[in-house]
Parts: sequence; C-alpha cells; structure tokens
Amino acid sequence: DGRVLELTLSVGLTACSDQQVMFFDSVLGQAEAALEWAQDHGGNQVVTFGETEIRRSMEDPEAAPPTEPKP
Repeated sequence: DGRVLELTLSVGLTACSDQQVMFFDSVLGQAEAALEWAQDHGGNQVVTFGETEIRRSMEDPEAAPPTEPKP
C-alpha cells in the first residue's frame, strides 16, 4: 500500500568463554545492562556489556560498575 514502516533496534550482548563459570542470571543481567545502556543513549545500536562498563567509567570515574540490572 506504499506506506513506509520505520523501525529501530537496540541490542545488548554479553559473552563468556568456556573456561569461565557464570550463572545464567549473571549473563542475562549483563545483557540487560547493555540493552538498557543502548536504549538510554539513543537506541538503534548494538552494545556489549564490556563496552558499557568502559563508557560508564569514562562518564563517571567515581561510579561503581553495576553487577545486577535494575528491577
């Protein structure tokens, strides 16, 4: 019908190697923290958990890194 549908996508990623032991809740929490950061900073981007920690420390060096997502 000719209408344009505009979409955006924000993705939060995290990973761990086979040598690291992480609980599923921890991995999920890291991915959620990365997604929240992506959305809070304009959306329409893919962000990894490690990247959010680096960016947070650059924005506020005094801030402690989050270990769990906000409820």
